[in-house]
Amino acid sequence: YKKMVKLRPRQDVHAYPLSGELVLFSGESGRLYRANATAALIWHGLLTGLKHEDIVALLNEAFNISKDKITLDLDEILSQWQSNGLLDSHPLPFEAFSHSTDDHLPSAEYSGTIPPPNQKSIETYYRILDSRIALRLPGTEEAQLVHPVIAHLNTPELTRCNVNLEVRRSTDCSVLVGDGAPIDWCVDDRGVAPLVHAKLLVLAYELSNCLTGIHAAAVVWKDHCILMPALSGSGKSTLTGALVGSGFQYCSDDMVLLTQKPGKMRPATVSIGLKSGSWDLLSKEHPMLASLPTHIRNDGKCIRYLPPPTNNLTNTPSTMLTISHIVFPSYQSKINAAMQPISQAEGLCRIAEAGYDIRGGLSFARVQQLIVWIAKMPCYVFLYSNLGKAVDAVKSLLRES
Repeated sequence: YKKMVKLRPRQDVHAYPLSGELVLFSGESGRLYRANATAALIWHGLLTGLKHEDIVALLNEAFNISKDKITLDLDEILSQWQSNGLLDSHPLPFEAFSHSTDDHLPSAEYSGTIPPPNQKSIETYYRILDSRIALRLPGTEEAQLVHPVIAHLNTPELTRCNVNLEVRRSTDCSVLVGDGAPIDWCVDDRGVAPLVHAKLLVLAYELSNCLTGIHAAAVVWKDHCILMPALSGSGKSTLTGALVGSGFQYCSDDMVLLTQKPGKMRPATVSIGLKSGSWDLLSKEHPMLASLPTHIRNDGKCIRYLPPPTNNLTNTPSTMLTISHIVFPSYQSKINAAMQPISQAEGLCRIAEAGYDIRGGLSFARVQQLIVWIAKMPCYVFLYSNLGKAVDAVKSLLRES
């Protein structure tokens, strides 16, 4: 790198100042990167055309660290930026959840013949946000599996629907069909409810006028609305179940919809999907869990759906909540509950890592909207093992606010 005296950022990479750091957005890859205070100085140095040795001298003066150590760190950062396509033309692929959720990972594309509709199918009507859904199931067996999972969304008086879904049975599988085309399929009958449940989340996002859908849960305590983005397997849904069991109002378990107005979200109160590792942990708060039917996702994991409590937030178009805190939960075995503040720049990149979807992908204008939204938002990484202590830690955070 010492020979490459005038490395410069690519023209399609924009830098957004945020909480003393930078968020870098690559227009080519559509991906966000965080530059901490030190990396931000390096980036500004490259923008102004400083040579390698000039940047080393700048960092030496700013941080009083040996030039040898700075040189090693600088070369590592430049190498990483090049591999990420920020200084070169080899970007990494953009990773977003692309309409998949914790609740259900899409199976391989269905290539068989679409089964014919059942003439004696059972039709039921549901509503979630702006989606008015007519769902047809082939018989009582499928209805007994699916309806309890989404019964709280049942709207018998619906006369006009903007979505028609149908589950059709063949000799070896069930196929979820929308507008005559296959959406997804499963072999095990116990996979039908996850198919439908996941599609309802997608519809809630697709038919809304929201800025983005984030892979996150959300709950409300008094006048505080907490957004909890997390990767699959982080314990997000288990923590959500514990918070709801202790009196928090429930908003969403797997996808949070951010509105076009910065800082606002719309609740999408589908049932809370809990994998088998959560059942015993939440048995005290939710005794009914043990009696709920077990469903099988296409990834082979067993799941039970906990219906939202009676104090859940409504799915009406007028319900919009102001997010007050962003907490990134992570279950860690044998650790005391610890709420660690992080910068907004790190928070935004963690949201991107957890997964999100924006129609047409990210753009410079949309990144600016997200920057404005998160700029004044307190962000935390939350490590926990004991659910009771975790609930107390979240309440303590809100009381201090």
